[in-house]
Amino acid sequence: EYVYAVLASWGMHRMGSTGAKLLPFEELARSIRSQRSSLEHMWAWPIHSVTEEQIDHLWSLIHSIHASATRTILVANSKVLHHLLPRLVPPIDREYTLWFFNYWDIGGLDESIFRNIYPKLQEIANRCRKVIAENIGTHPWHTSSTKVLDSALVGFVLKELS
Repeated sequence: EYVYAVLASWGMHRMGSTGAKLLPFEELARSIRSQRSSLEHMWAWPIHSVTEEQIDHLWSLIHSIHASATRTILVANSKVLHHLLPRLVPPIDREYTLWFFNYWDIGGLDESIFRNIYPKLQEIANRCRKVIAENIGTHPWHTSSTKVLDSALVGFVLKELS
């Protein structure tokens, strides 16, 4: 229920005929429950040390979650998984994360975009590991290393790319 409420508050369920649409709560909950074993297995994985094989497993999990009524799964499902695997999955959005990596349209390329940007997110997490760790808990939004990383990307895009 918490994840569903947060997604709605993050603009993932807009009224009207266009924009992001969440699937009904029960459908999301059922898809999350069906992935319990994978979620438990991945719980301890930190973003900075995930292997290529683990990225394959992570993509499989992202692909298995049913959160959004739209064709695009990367944005909605990364946000769901950010709350379930906060050390592993940063929330990916169109406005900041994808813009930072020069993607303006997902266009059905969710998997290839994920496989391109996740290793880059890992590299940033590795290079900035100490600074990220120092900032966890310094702001109400800085709840995990991946959220601090996300906030840094948002700040960079707002300051340097806007």
